[in-house]
Amino acid sequence: MKIRRGIEPKASLLENCSCSGLKLDRLLQPAILTILASAHLNGYRIGKQLETMALFRNRKPDASGMYRTLKELEHRGLIASTVVKSETAEAKAYRITALGLECLARWDQTLRNYQESMGDLLEQCSRALKRSGAADGRKTRAATSCRCSK
Repeated sequence: MKIRRGIEPKASLLENCSCSGLKLDRLLQPAILTILASAHLNGYRIGKQLETMALFRNRKPDASGMYRTLKELEHRGLIASTVVKSETAEAKAYRITALGLECLARWDQTLRNYQESMGDLLEQCSRALKRSGAADGRKTRAATSCRCSK
């Protein structure tokens, strides 16, 4: 994202910056596995479930990325699909496999480790912001406008 001196970036550019947390493609895998551990669903329903997760902040996940991830998970044997025919259409219904449940268990541990690391990183960020003169990092201008590149 190129920014000319003195010109603020548009809000839409800031929202898509990686520092906004929206570039978490790899977390799509455990999110899908988590959803399929509870129910067999088609792609549309999986997308709707993803929207409700805090990870997506009530935004629609990228449909092509989601279907690409579903295809990858199926290729790796973590999920399986069956074609379900209805009166109006034909769709794939996905389910998690035993291998997928093992993978989800590993993701669970990995995410717990990340959570612990994130807590430490957040503490370090807060201390760094305080040392730099920003009394409360969450309220600084840097937290609402960004000049980071993607």
